[in-house]
Amino acid sequence: MTRHAVLDATRSDSVRRRVAGVPLVKRAIIVLARAGLDQIIVVAEAGLGAELGADPELAALTATIVHASGDLAAARPQVDGPFVLARADTVFDVGLAKLAAAAPLATTCGVLQTGWDATASSDIGEALSHDASTPEALKRAEDALFKSLGKRTDGPVSRLINRPVSTFVTRRLVGTNVTPNQMTVVANMIGALGVVLVFQGTWAMLALGSLLVQLQSILDGCDGEIARLKFKSSRIGEWLDNVLDDQVNVGYGIALGFAATSISGQWWWMWVGVGAGAAFMVHNLVYYAQLAFVHRSGNPFNFRWWFEKPGIDVTAMLATPTVMTRVGGALRSLVRRDVFLFAFLGLAIAGLPQLAVTWYAAIAASQFVLIVVHVANGGAPKPVTL
Repeated sequence: MTRHAVLDATRSDSVRRRVAGVPLVKRAIIVLARAGLDQIIVVAEAGLGAELGADPELAALTATIVHASGDLAAARPQVDGPFVLARADTVFDVGLAKLAAAAPLATTCGVLQTGWDATASSDIGEALSHDASTPEALKRAEDALFKSLGKRTDGPVSRLINRPVSTFVTRRLVGTNVTPNQMTVVANMIGALGVVLVFQGTWAMLALGSLLVQLQSILDGCDGEIARLKFKSSRIGEWLDNVLDDQVNVGYGIALGFAATSISGQWWWMWVGVGAGAAFMVHNLVYYAQLAFVHRSGNPFNFRWWFEKPGIDVTAMLATPTVMTRVGGALRSLVRRDVFLFAFLGLAIAGLPQLAVTWYAAIAASQFVLIVVHVANGGAPKPVTL
């Protein structure tokens, strides 16, 4: 596999342009490094080379970054064996860089190629590859980059409502100094305020509080989007996002129980909410333990249930077009956070917190049973010596 890259950054004006808050040349270097390339030779004028050399984020990369002044010929003496040749005034993703690195010598992969004189084209599949050498092309490349933020795990409400709104907000934040963690805290403060309002138990506060929780659900996508676009992901950020979201969920469910008691006058709804919140907490604690000790990550997408096979998660399993998977997919939609929070907003506006807390309790019970079965099947985390 090719372990070296030559990055053509000789067009100093265009490669300094920013896409999603990051200069094109810096983005290209980080993507190549994340693709596993060991050495990146940046061909650029001296001033740009000095700027890149003084960038602490680039200095922290595992790849070695070498500057070569002049044209591409200046990099030839530093290359020994196969290498990836890339243009800095393009937008491409890690998948494309890995594809190019694994390709045979003299094969092009979109905006990347291996060797100096590659001519044969290679299928780049779903990899992101866009020219950004002009302001117009840069705009198209940025649009494609934002479009790529959608996840295959997004639920229907996320795809149709939450993600379009969150990317709209993210577009206006990536050029600022707002960090992903700051966005996480702000979004969850809005959600926490919503929970406090729902606890008040009046129709107006229930509706307004549920609207704020729904707003938190939408803005919750912004922190991850900013992190991916600006390469700001962190272990602390993963845990912060995961844990704070869960606490809003638990508090919201309990608050719905109190609101249902206040509106209906039936005392037991309060305890339905409390019991469901407790069940969710048990589920979450086991979930966190496995993430921490087995997966060594705070990213909830790294969690694997006992029945999931390597490389095949629940989403992939339900993608098979059979009657059972369609039924399973429909049932799974009912427990997705984006779906039930949006539905709870509608029920709150309709003055029916009883239905919302019943739905919440059903989800909590299913998750509690699932995590108990998970533990019983040996899926519980085992202590790891650090």
